Amino acid sequence: MTNRMTAALKNFYPQVLDWFEDKDTQVFCDFMTQYPDLHCAQAASAEELTQFFQSHRVIRHSAIERRIHQIQTAGTPLTEDPGIVKPMQWLVQTLVIQLKALLHRLDELNQTIEQLFQSLPDAAFSRLYQEQAPFSPSIAGCLW
Repeated sequence: MTNRMTAALKNFYPQVLDWFEDKDTQVFCDFMTQYPDLHCAQAASAEELTQFFQSHRVIRHSAIERRIHQIQTAGTPLTEDPGIVKPMQWLVQTLVIQLKALLHRLDELNQTIEQLFQSLPDAAFSRLYQEQAPFSPSIAGCLW
């Protein structure tokens, strides 16, 4: 899904691909919804963008400042041809809707895994092991 989104964005809004390392995140999906093209992103004030990133738990001030600088200095859109831009925007927005739903379901699944993990007889032992190794319950469960 993110590969298709990346391919579509390369046709009209490639700058956004440099601003976000991870495309399979809520912050990326919400950014694409709120700022679906370069004009929209550049029209936003620094304060608006800062508030957007902070509301999505981007806490590193340097990361926020870097993104704002990149947005403000991104130049002009790759193309403004509506025959390219409109269908690609439609595709990206459709994929964003699907990805947001998938991310929500994955959160639910991870919560279920965590609850089931806590109910296991070996959960206390596993917690001790996790303190020594940086694994999440979902990953640690695969190791047993």
